[in-house]
Amino acid sequence: IAGIMELIMRSLAAVSLTIIFGYAGAAAASPLAWIGSVAVLLYSYLKAMKNLRKKQAEIDAVVSEPETLDSQAESFNINEER
Repeated sequence: IAGIMELIMRSLAAVSLTIIFGYAGAAAASPLAWIGSVAVLLYSYLKAMKNLRKKQAEIDAVVSEPETLDSQAESFNINEER
């Protein structure tokens, strides 16, 4: 998606800015395309980090539950004599 955004931004900037600013507009097309692709990547990064933080919080909640070995043994009936 970022590559498609970069291509679209580069094409639009090259055509429109070249008409208005000439060579300087064409030279500005690449940096503007990078900014357009970074916008897409930044959104994806922030969304992924939010999901990872949520999953990490769920894992931390499970790991931090105070459970002793005796209670684990009772749940598996290890302490029963056979």
